[in-house]
Amino acid sequence: MEGVFHFSSSHIIQPMDLPDLLDPYTEKEQYGLIKSTPPLNVSTLKENVDAYEQKLIKDQLQETPSHAEAARLLGISRQTLHNKLQKYGIV
Repeated sequence: MEGVFHFSSSHIIQPMDLPDLLDPYTEKEQYGLIKSTPPLNVSTLKENVDAYEQKLIKDQLQETPSHAEAARLLGISRQTLHNKLQKYGIV
């Protein structure tokens, strides 16, 4: 905590001064200082995993020029990516 005090912008420690490990859901997100994944609005673990997987795949496809490159960056084979695209109806 002493280190936090020394690096604080004032004499009062604010939530933004805390390391992410101590306070991962502070207003830091509002200022774009940390990136987090918002909670998903589904009920079961499988639904959450599927929803997050879809999001990761869609985000990667927007960032990369080809499915082969997207699969490589996602750490899966092209065939697995193809299967997941069919499963989730992503074109």
